[in-house]
Amino acid sequence: MEDHCKINEELIPFFDNSFIGIKTGDIDTDNLIFWIFIEEGLDILIAHSFSKIMSVYGERVGALLSVCLSKEDAIKTQNTLENLTVNYHPASSLFAAYLIATILNTPYLAEEWHKELFLVHKRIENLRKILVEKLITTKIDRNWSAILNQKGFFTLLPLKSTECISLTEKYHIYLLSNGRISIGALNHKKIDQLVEGIRKIFLEKNHPKL
Repeated sequence: MEDHCKINEELIPFFDNSFIGIKTGDIDTDNLIFWIFIEEGLDILIAHSFSKIMSVYGERVGALLSVCLSKEDAIKTQNTLENLTVNYHPASSLFAAYLIATILNTPYLAEEWHKELFLVHKRIENLRKILVEKLITTKIDRNWSAILNQKGFFTLLPLKSTECISLTEKYHIYLLSNGRISIGALNHKKIDQLVEGIRKIFLEKNHPKL
């Protein structure tokens, strides 16, 4: 991708960084992708959100980071962003911003937050493994292992849109038609309900009279 951006100079890589620390459990490791583009000599934009990783959903707090390789571009970018902020978002939330600044600027609080992020990462990874293990026991002919190769809060189940709709309409298991679900919202009971629902729709499809 970075090679494509170097060839097409009008393209500026724009990253949505909403789940930093969740993918690998380590913030620095999750940030490596940005350094790859910077070291290739590319200007980049990063939309960083604290809403999910610090549980301040209602506050919608974050930051738009711009990395410019020249001082001239940096000044132009800053002026443009300041004008956009004044015109479209003049009254930002302060409570969450102060809360997050306090955590990040207090060493023992920042360390505690890093530990909690790692625990969230491990919990999600564990839920993925449990989900796949239980899906495999259904003997359904699908490659469930693909779920393990995905990272973060969400995953795409290898289901067809008609199968996803059946899960919702018949068993009140709500997911997008592309199979996208929130792994973080699962627990052991919900995993059992999901797996049983999937087992039933495949049983009905293969034996429609049952």
